[in-house]
Amino acid sequence: MRAKEFLSKNGVDMVVVDVLNDPGGRELLFNKYGLRKVPDNVPNKEMLEQHLGKPLTQVPDPFDTHPSFGEHNNVRLRAFLDHFGFDYEFMSSTDCYKSGRFDQALLRVLARFDEVMAIMLPSLREERATTYSPFLPIDAKTGIVLQVPVIGHDAKAGTIIYEDPDTKKPVTTPVTGGGCKLQWKPDWAMRWVALGVDYNIFLIARAREETIAHGSEQGILRALAVTGAVITSAGIVLAGTFSVLAVLPLTFLTELGFVVAFGVLLDTFLVRSVLVPAIALTLGDKFWWPSALSRASEGREPSLARTQEG
Repeated sequence: MRAKEFLSKNGVDMVVVDVLNDPGGRELLFNKYGLRKVPDNVPNKEMLEQHLGKPLTQVPDPFDTHPSFGEHNNVRLRAFLDHFGFDYEFMSSTDCYKSGRFDQALLRVLARFDEVMAIMLPSLREERATTYSPFLPIDAKTGIVLQVPVIGHDAKAGTIIYEDPDTKKPVTTPVTGGGCKLQWKPDWAMRWVALGVDYNIFLIARAREETIAHGSEQGILRALAVTGAVITSAGIVLAGTFSVLAVLPLTFLTELGFVVAFGVLLDTFLVRSVLVPAIALTLGDKFWWPSALSRASEGREPSLARTQEG
């Protein structure tokens, strides 16, 4: 699982988690969002209405079986995953924000506030874009995630300024230590950085990223080590899917299924795993011609230099 998973009922997010692969092959799961609406199929609706906007980990459990609604949902989710044998590591988003685990990544987002806005604004509706900010401040008194415009930011101080929705006065709050959370799209990218998650399964794309930091030789080797298992697994699954065509009574589909399945396996085990890395290692920086990477070793900074042989 590499995408965001939503477990919903009646159009309301009952359990919301993010699922990411780490380099060790496990899944990292997070509880995340605030309570946006009272679900129709839970008891104690009146009580839940008093906690709208709060993270689920701060909302009392309407079923009175766990300390919070978030924990109630998490236990049910983990029971489901355990039943089917998923290998995962659960993490609380709230804990990661409050403990400082995301702090350095959050400061990087703040330092690139304008660049993030330049990417996000074209993807939003006009009325949404006028009030959008990647950071959502959390009210220190109520714990509610505030959907308010950010009117200023200071990367050196690590703070943002927003207008209090009640007093209309400017409030300064740090982005670290659980003072803010990110909108879901910037949040998604921030977690890749904060946790060192391997999100790129494409061999050459990953090799290009690694080459920038480690040089062509180490770049292709690192890329192969990280993406090889995923590419191989995907190839086997795809080949198995197409091979089903081979059992159909139509000769054309039987031939098509065999050819495609064989081609996928050939590409998986020979081309991507052996031939492409071998060519890249043989050509070195020239493998990236005509891009600038083909000349990277000539002016690469010492910190980005290729790992020495031996």
